[in-house]
Amino acid sequence: MTTPKTPDTPNPPNTPLAPEIGGAAGQQHPVPLVRVEPLGVTFEAPPELTLLEAAAFAGVRLPRLCRNGTCRTCICRVLSGDVRFTIEWPGLSREEKAEGYVLTCVAIAQTDLVLGVPDATML
Repeated sequence: MTTPKTPDTPNPPNTPLAPEIGGAAGQQHPVPLVRVEPLGVTFEAPPELTLLEAAAFAGVRLPRLCRNGTCRTCICRVLSGDVRFTIEWPGLSREEKAEGYVLTCVAIAQTDLVLGVPDATML
């Protein structure tokens, strides 16, 4: 019989705290993980932060300028995963949205993500 895990119970040795992106089907980390390619860096993206904010807290610099979804400086492509937007219609065309483009300043991760951001760097 297994003892239920409580907040005071530490993780058993060698137990991963979160699955890697691309792990087994159905595995989901409670806080979405975002991998930035081609940089190869992964960070957590809690639901109270935009992708741009979460990246900055993790030491990842994504292109940015206005931070309100109008200038399009932060446009990038979601290669896998789902986001929601903090505003009704961000500065993207229907075609761009259909092709997976997002504005990281107004996008929030709903699932684990892989983003294509060629200009991303470490802070």
